[in-house]
Amino acid sequence: MKDNLISIIIPSYNRAHLIIETLESIRKQTYGNWECIIVDDRSTDYTEQVVCDYIKDKPRFSYYNRPLEKLKGANSCRNYGLSISNGDYIIFFDSDDVLTSTSFENRVKEFQKNDNLDIVIFEMGKFSGNKFQKESKSLVINGDWDVALNAFLTLKTLPWSICRPTYKKSFIDNIKFNENLQRFQDIDFNIRLLVLNKPIYISIPEIDCYYRIADNNNPRKPEFFTHVIQSVAIFIESITTCLNDSRIDLPKQKIKEWIFDIIRNYMNSNVSISILHKTISKANNLLNFNKGELFLIYSLGYLNKAYKYKKGYHFLYQKIKINYFKIIIK
Repeated sequence: MKDNLISIIIPSYNRAHLIIETLESIRKQTYGNWECIIVDDRSTDYTEQVVCDYIKDKPRFSYYNRPLEKLKGANSCRNYGLSISNGDYIIFFDSDDVLTSTSFENRVKEFQKNDNLDIVIFEMGKFSGNKFQKESKSLVINGDWDVALNAFLTLKTLPWSICRPTYKKSFIDNIKFNENLQRFQDIDFNIRLLVLNKPIYISIPEIDCYYRIADNNNPRKPEFFTHVIQSVAIFIESITTCLNDSRIDLPKQKIKEWIFDIIRNYMNSNVSISILHKTISKANNLLNFNKGELFLIYSLGYLNKAYKYKKGYHFLYQKIKINYFKIIIK
């Protein structure tokens, strides 16, 4: 049986304090035929020094800086890593997450059982410090490609995140990450993959990787929230174009529900009103909000900007939510 090569591609930015744990989980794999491509988004900390010191005697690891002509961001790093990879199978991984030692071995075994598979998906747990646990919101999806697509388009609990799948490289040659997106890139990538390529996939209900939840060692920076709000309209435009080209209906109600949840969870004092306005205006061009919807979504944004976590906030939020959802489900 052929010993297929796995390429695991890791974008990184200012992860000097975390990335070695990730690389160690790769080095300890029971499956031996792999390459690890680290593409650094031109970190300003000691990531390059830390990684290069670690890999100097480990030839299966390689380190690159994002080419200057490519846009800043993890998506550019992933696309560049994919372009120079040699593997039969591709895993996109994050620089602060970890794999179980049998991850590669078990993923390859599933492909070898069924050569028709395009994607193999395992479950993901979460960890903080030394505590590992099952991801309570994990969703195991099996069925035809449209089953997974419908689940992704609810934009609630997603069928899989970026680190869970292993892709047959030949199957994703025509799909690239949207380099204009700072957030939701994995959702966008997988929606376009499902619509355009209609994969045969299998989900295995077994945890083989863990993501690190935000804590004191891995905090969310203030710009994170701006990037989330900025990415909303770019994401909607990307999937709208893809769905329209494939004559698949855009689930506008579900997307309007999702926008409300995003503004509720991520709009705060760190995000400027001008960013909020640009995002809602562009989303409105794509989704055609009515006047009542626009008033309420703006009200939520202003409320979160000025009063989030203050006395009386929850009462006002509930009033906005009830009226918004009454309108969009009519």
